[in-house]
Amino acid sequence: MSTNEYLSKLDFDQLVYARDSAQRLIDKKLQEKKIPVWRVTDGFVVYGNFADDDYLLAAKSLVEVAADLDARRMREKLSIEKEMIRESEYSDYVKPQQGKGEE
Repeated sequence: MSTNEYLSKLDFDQLVYARDSAQRLIDKKLQEKKIPVWRVTDGFVVYGNFADDDYLLAAKSLVEVAADLDARRMREKLSIEKEMIRESEYSDYVKPQQGKGEE
């Protein structure tokens, strides 16, 4: 069930409560510390996410991805980008197998 389908089944008071609850969660997220993550991407596909301390692993990944890409134009767009991620979402980006100890 989609979010809109779920919300359409709520009565007025439930919708107001859901809105207020969502706003509290949004406000809490906005206050969170942000942590840098290095992302290997071509602007469309993200090939890997790396912890801030693992920039060299991100660079190694970029070289490996570039070697695998057939289309030259995709290589031209390949890059490492720094994105600031909210602390509560960090583990969704940087998995334990990525990062420390993979050198």
